[in-house]
Amino acid sequence: MLKYILATTILLFFWQIIAQTSYTPIASPIATFLQLYALLLNGNFWAVVFINICDIIIGILFAFSLALFFNIVSVKIPLLHIILKMVVLFLSTLPWIVFSILGLLWVNQASVVTMLAALAAFSHLYPAIYAAIKNTDGRLLDMAWFFKISLLHRLFYIYSINTPKYIIPSLELAIASAFKAGTTAKIMYLIYASIYYELYNYTLSLYMPYIFSWILAIFIISFCFKKIIVFNLKRFLK
Repeated sequence: MLKYILATTILLFFWQIIAQTSYTPIASPIATFLQLYALLLNGNFWAVVFINICDIIIGILFAFSLALFFNIVSVKIPLLHIILKMVVLFLSTLPWIVFSILGLLWVNQASVVTMLAALAAFSHLYPAIYAAIKNTDGRLLDMAWFFKISLLHRLFYIYSINTPKYIIPSLELAIASAFKAGTTAKIMYLIYASIYYELYNYTLSLYMPYIFSWILAIFIISFCFKKIIVFNLKRFLK
């Protein structure tokens, strides 16, 4: 813990030195944190954060549902798994700006963020769920088949055994990718009532403490959201 505190202190020190000596406009850490404190006292800030988190959660839940459904089907139909592997490769290779442009043609502007978050999360969740299913102990599956245990009970009591070590790391990547994809869409379309819309507005004003405080806010929100989801998932799977 002390090492992290020391490393953070060193980074803040160099940030302060660069802000004072650089010819490029850079907000100092003191000015940034003061502005961030002002943001935290603003009720509109929390409303914007709530709207953005809801968009991301809906996208991730939809992606998880799709990944689970397609994995159950692809176990019975291997050809479907090959097709979905190609889809995942396609999603993970192309930059999200491409899907942002296509999203404007496929769905309405308000749903673009949810769609991109779902696509980003799906590209991580589908391979992880497939790996968890394929690495399930075959003897347990044979026993479940012999005693005619329902699919729902098999999912909860057999397949879930391997779930944590495959799902949790991929979920962290899925949440990070969902936030990045959402950032691309919100900045590109300048969707109102989004943290990225506010960041863009302050960028036009070139007031650096506002810009840096919003960047720091986006980082903190993304980091805390990811940790909270993963922590609760670990507790649920125990």
